[in-house]
Amino acid sequence: MRLVDQIMASSAAIAARDARGILHNLPGPGSRNDLIAQCPLRFVLDESASSQCMDLFLHGPDLLDLDPRAVRLPSSLLWIEWLSNPPYAETPNTRVGVLVESDEGGRSGSLFGFYCDAHGHAVLAPARMEFDLDAELYAPAASPNVFGLRHQGMAGLDRILRHALFHLERQWAAFMRSNAPDRAGHDIQQIGDYIWVFLPFVFAFSTLLNARGALSRRPSDLSRLNAARAKRGRPALLDHIEVRLALGGAGSEVGGGMGNGMRARARLHQVRGHLVQRAGRIFWRSAHMRGDATKIIARRTVSVTGSPPSGRYAEDARRSG
Repeated sequence: MRLVDQIMASSAAIAARDARGILHNLPGPGSRNDLIAQCPLRFVLDESASSQCMDLFLHGPDLLDLDPRAVRLPSSLLWIEWLSNPPYAETPNTRVGVLVESDEGGRSGSLFGFYCDAHGHAVLAPARMEFDLDAELYAPAASPNVFGLRHQGMAGLDRILRHALFHLERQWAAFMRSNAPDRAGHDIQQIGDYIWVFLPFVFAFSTLLNARGALSRRPSDLSRLNAARAKRGRPALLDHIEVRLALGGAGSEVGGGMGNGMRARARLHQVRGHLVQRAGRIFWRSAHMRGDATKIIARRTVSVTGSPPSGRYAEDARRSG
């Protein structure tokens, strides 16, 4: 079942008793169901689209260097669901989702994160992320539940995270500090380590969505399935848009001789899909072959057999190994 449907069937609140016996009422996965149901756009990405979004923000251009018209959300309220893998999830193909609220410009707002735990249960991340891609955000000194986000390893990711703040939910903050005061700082750090990826993923997806030829979309058709569920007294599944990486049109850039008269063309090789920015517009260049198809990759063929070497050749092989 899709994560969005699991969430719609979940409780709006959960009760948890801390180590001192105090009962806390905490927001549950279903606490945002009214907003999810109102989303005019609900996207569910397959593995190919999920991987391409991850690849774009991890290895592609700095998203903040692209034209702002391309790096913007398509709706002021939307749901995005994808498949996440380690080290950004505990288990392979973990379903992750975000509910995003933004302004009309699609570059500032808040997002709430959800995911499936190791037991297959829907979980609400106990924090929201505030973002503004047009201004860096700073945590107020007097707000103990608001934190800035930083990435030590990659400058491009650190740059986009400087445009976000991490707001720990008030009820969860009270529970964590009451349950294990000496461990609360570590637990908060773990939450930040898990949810920071939501923001660059969302805007990587939005960029691909705005790029011509990057993704293919197909509206779901759940009418027959929901009619059968209604007969059994089960709630209807939510309509959504299935998203996958666009296939075809890969083409090639091959030829012989000199490329521009100044340097020889590289041998034939594969180029992975990437964004191209021209005159303020974003295009998706599908994976393709590039280079000189006439170049010889191997100049000599050596025939081998399965027989082990013997005599002097065997000794030479042992020494070289």
